[in-house]
Amino acid sequence: MSRHSLLRLLAAAALVLALPLSTASTAAAAPPYLEGLLTGLWTKVFQLPVEENPFTGGDSCLILTDPRTGNPVLAPFAPSSPTPTCTVPFGTKLLVTGWSSECSNLEDEPFHGDGEADLRDCVRGVDADLNVPAVTFDGRPVHMQEVETGLMALNLPDGNIFGVPAGTPIESVGHGWVAMVPLTPGQHTVTIHVTGTYGGSIPPGPIDAATTTTINVTR
Repeated sequence: MSRHSLLRLLAAAALVLALPLSTASTAAAAPPYLEGLLTGLWTKVFQLPVEENPFTGGDSCLILTDPRTGNPVLAPFAPSSPTPTCTVPFGTKLLVTGWSSECSNLEDEPFHGDGEADLRDCVRGVDADLNVPAVTFDGRPVHMQEVETGLMALNLPDGNIFGVPAGTPIESVGHGWVAMVPLTPGQHTVTIHVTGTYGGSIPPGPIDAATTTTINVTR
């Protein structure tokens, strides 16, 4: 699958959370653990084979590890339907990703970059004309923070979503709007509305996408 097609799927599915632009923090001000979680999220996507990958119909209820505590973190991402449902045990936190894109050295324009500085310019440009997603958690607005990942450098596995041979190296940088939310036992609802002009198509085009995620937390 080309990166163009991959991000078109992402755009069609939307993702998870935010607030009006005037209330969003800048990427530079975001806590380091949020950068680490977004880095871990994209790294996991790169490492999951096609049959398990959320961008190609796999489970969108990804589980990460909180770099501060080692506890599990639910990170719904690229749902294969506009109404995904995730079930997790109490003690799991929620990483809400209002929107995230990435650029790499393996992809064509507009997602191609060579070296960290070029990759950062690329991913910032792709997301530059998006509005910060409007999101609620159980009906309450969520304060989102703009985040960029570190430079992600890894070797891709067999059956990867880029369709390249196992062991192919990739360098990538991601950008997005995220927040960490505690979860209590019971059922919760996350709503997302993403609007603006997305630079992930040639020429850039408008996006207006919504997602509602149901989260069941068991005792």
